[in-house]
Amino acid sequence: MSYCLNPQCQQLLNADGAKFCLSCGSRLFLGDRYRAIKPLSQGGFGRTFLAVDEFKPSRPPCVIKQFFPQCQNGETARKAAEMFRNEAISLEQLGNHPQIAELLAYFDQERQQYLVEEFIEGKNLDRELAENGAFNETQIRQLLNDLLLVLRFVHERKIIHRDIKPANIIRRSSDRQLVLVDFGAAKLTSGLALELTGTVIGSAGYTAPEQLLGKAVFPSDLYSLGVTCIHLLTQFHPINLYDTREAVWVWRKYLKHPISDELSGILDKLLETATAKRYPCVEEVLNDLNLHLFEANTTIDPVVVSPSISQPLNQKWKYIGTIFGHSTRVLSLAFSPDGKTLASSSENGTIKRWSFDAEKIQPGSISLTSQSFYGGAGAINTIAFTPDGKFLVSGDRDGRIEYLHLESGEIKHSFIGHSGSIKAIAISSDGYFIASSGEGKNIKIWRFDNQELVYKFEEKGKVNAIAFCPNHHIIASGGETQNIKLWSLRTGKLIKSFEWPSGWVYDLAFSPDGKILAVGGYGRTIQFWNWGAEELVNSLISNLYSVRSLCFSPDGQMIASGGEDTTIKIWCWQSEKLIASFPHHLQLVSSLAFSPDGKFLVSGSHDKSIKFWQGV
Repeated sequence: MSYCLNPQCQQLLNADGAKFCLSCGSRLFLGDRYRAIKPLSQGGFGRTFLAVDEFKPSRPPCVIKQFFPQCQNGETARKAAEMFRNEAISLEQLGNHPQIAELLAYFDQERQQYLVEEFIEGKNLDRELAENGAFNETQIRQLLNDLLLVLRFVHERKIIHRDIKPANIIRRSSDRQLVLVDFGAAKLTSGLALELTGTVIGSAGYTAPEQLLGKAVFPSDLYSLGVTCIHLLTQFHPINLYDTREAVWVWRKYLKHPISDELSGILDKLLETATAKRYPCVEEVLNDLNLHLFEANTTIDPVVVSPSISQPLNQKWKYIGTIFGHSTRVLSLAFSPDGKTLASSSENGTIKRWSFDAEKIQPGSISLTSQSFYGGAGAINTIAFTPDGKFLVSGDRDGRIEYLHLESGEIKHSFIGHSGSIKAIAISSDGYFIASSGEGKNIKIWRFDNQELVYKFEEKGKVNAIAFCPNHHIIASGGETQNIKLWSLRTGKLIKSFEWPSGWVYDLAFSPDGKILAVGGYGRTIQFWNWGAEELVNSLISNLYSVRSLCFSPDGQMIASGGEDTTIKIWCWQSEKLIASFPHHLQLVSSLAFSPDGKFLVSGSHDKSIKFWQGV
């Protein structure tokens, strides 16, 4: 059925094929493109409809918002119309963020204002709370880590949402991501305009005190987010959680599940009435939210495997902080050979170059300057530095390989290397060869200087991981074929193959001396092969689920692993002794990298964060 948009129409429903309402004669297609099929909601200033886009073959769903004020007071109607325009302006300013509904169109038709935006299929948190009950600490931490990144994106574009509450947060059905909606109250700001008195907008109980005075600032959104959290923790409306006689929040006595003192302190600071006492920005909340010291202090007896690995390992590792530079999943990390640059890549085609200064890596306070580079539209799955540190080579979802010149920030070379997504890039220690692999079921070896294809090694399945052996003209590979293979760069032929019984291989790494090959993947196990002797020398049961990332420490004594269980573990692989275990990430750990001096370990995750660990 088609739904008539004329507010005065007495017969709203029409047949699918109709272009004009049979009752009032109004056009049924908005902008000759969007057709309303179902009313969703109606408020004092407008109506919302589920609609379809008839211009696209799949006729995807969308949402039509119609400005239709029931109150005809001149000043009130004018301010409402301004809010409606602001929503369109805000959505246009925010562009296409994966956790904000995209603006599709904004126009007038038959003296009515309309806004068309992406339809987000899912349940808002009000409904989720009613169906599933109060949130626990883990859920609140996940919510904060997720939404704070969205808010940072919004605030960076000088926009204050001004109406954050459970009803305006939707958990998308397709990927369970939280999406922030309803920017009708959002306000564009600039400089001192933040402090100018404006229209009082917001929802009762969730609105910050300064916003009630018409002076919303960026921390006003943080206040509303804090109120949202205590609502979800208690199942009580915020009005019932505030003692007006004493002017204090009393939310703790209504908790359905116990929470830690750390999280309680964060929520208290979000709920501060005075903005001077409240968190001033998103980054400070994120730092406190993720600052938990889980230290392990284990003395490990030496186990001599080779002359280069013979020292006793007496080390304590601790978590020291987090940076949030990407708005989508972090997929790959790499340190420059001199240790002065950390590079990271993400799902939205962004590479960030971080200036790594050990003096600025202090517990609880990490301040690194960054520079962003944008590749193609596809996710950049893998990055690697050349041995001289001049180039960063990347491989993306579209099969493209690019050379980023670090000093100039320019892409010097760009070419399609594979027909499918590239999963791994590796560079030989002499800088002569580049290797790439992925969904195309092959490994390709290229000359670095002229991008000439030297070898093409065919596989029977996807190749997830490749690594050059230091000091040897050999490359190792692993993927979905349940085999680890070693290929000769002198002859272009397969020279060795080891069975991997557990399923897919997700990552592999050579020890710094090139004698040991570590392999991780499905089945929780890390295997250590003396590949020259074709001997399995050790095996560890590491993460609870698949091992997704591996790296050796520069001295070869330790190996770090990360996986689907979100935990990072550091081992003395020779003696099978666990040195540290860190359950800090909220989603899969996609990449790990030791700094060249071995003092820091950095992790990247699908939770969009980069975390730092220090050995002391």
